[in-house]
Amino acid sequence: MAKKSKGQKKISKVMSEYKHGALHSGSKKGPKVTNPKQAVAIALSEARKEGAHIPSKKKVAKLHRKEEKLHHIAEKAMKADEKVHKAIEGHSKKHHSKKHHAKKHLSHKLKEKLAHEMHEARKGA
Repeated sequence: MAKKSKGQKKISKVMSEYKHGALHSGSKKGPKVTNPKQAVAIALSEARKEGAHIPSKKKVAKLHRKEEKLHHIAEKAMKADEKVHKAIEGHSKKHHSKKHHAKKHLSHKLKEKLAHEMHEARKGA
């Protein structure tokens, strides 16, 4: 089993106090804590005082927003990249079909011209 950090030890100790009804708000003379959310807040606060690296809710929320923003930007970039690839594929297909059509048209004209020249040569002979 992994070793518990300073913060984890303090949080588990404070939550244990809460479960046994021994956790007081403020000092030992203050009222007992009955709300589990308040117990968690006290535990985190005490762990921070001991030097545990526990980020605040604001920092965590800010990090999550930043991650979401980066994820959104990455998705946009991927979609744009896909559009570019599709456009390139579409352009090459169109270009290929135009080339193919031009070759077909050219070969048809050449055949007509050759047929006409052969016909003229037969008449002259």
